[in-house]
Amino acid sequence: MVPLDLLPHDHARSRAFRWSDDGIFGISDRRQHLCFALTLWNGNDPILKERFFGLSGPEGNHGEDVKEYYFYLDSTPTHSYMKALYKYPHAAYPYAQLVEENARRGKDKPEFELIDTGIFNENRYFDIQVEYAKAAPKISSSASPHQPRPDAADLWLLPTLWFRNSWTWDKSPTRPTIKSVGDNTFEAEHYRVGKFHLCFEPPKAASPSSSPKRHQLPKTLPHPQPRSVRQRRLPPLPHQRRPIRHQPRPHRHQSRHPLSLHHPRRPIPHHPPPPRS
Repeated sequence: MVPLDLLPHDHARSRAFRWSDDGIFGISDRRQHLCFALTLWNGNDPILKERFFGLSGPEGNHGEDVKEYYFYLDSTPTHSYMKALYKYPHAAYPYAQLVEENARRGKDKPEFELIDTGIFNENRYFDIQVEYAKAAPKISSSASPHQPRPDAADLWLLPTLWFRNSWTWDKSPTRPTIKSVGDNTFEAEHYRVGKFHLCFEPPKAASPSSSPKRHQLPKTLPHPQPRSVRQRRLPPLPHQRRPIRHQPRPHRHQSRHPLSLHHPRRPIPHHPPPPRS
């Protein structure tokens, strides 16, 4: 059994492991060889925000827990369209405070959450909306930042493309490559998944307190219009459900089949034996 404290968050940024769900709102191929996700930096954190921060089992007073605020807003059943939202604070992320305070509290105490640190006071955070639209063989992605406060704050959006380190275990002499092939274009080639290109547009400076513009997809991509959350069918409430009629369970000596000869409502006819001659 692997110890729960074998891979804390502090080790994840400098160690490669076999399989993971690393990356903020990331996508990958079905075998997770080629990965793409969003990386952030507010200019105050000591490290890049490449993954969600969470406590391992021994670190949390109620076990392992993710100390972030992210929301999956919409998605089609085939994942041809996906939308999510992440709240990223302006100030430096309180990694040490979350670890120390949750370790100090016992199991009878409530968990110390990110909002309890006061880092979101006065609306000092970014709302970063990420969208994906897929129509094979192309995938379109957009990241729209927005901040509730009128004053300006710095934010770096870093789209990240990488290969999961599988050649170390496979002992393959061929390693995948990522190289620049032009302005704002990169080529990624893997000996198993093939060749892909990453093309992006230079970011535009967003004014403070401005609503993000909706990402306009190319007309050649047949993207369905996702239904809003309010239009979706919700399961009925307990008082709206039809009552379930419970039938009495038959006795263990009774048959469950209604046409059985041994049913108690249909007694077996008794015929006397013929007389002996």
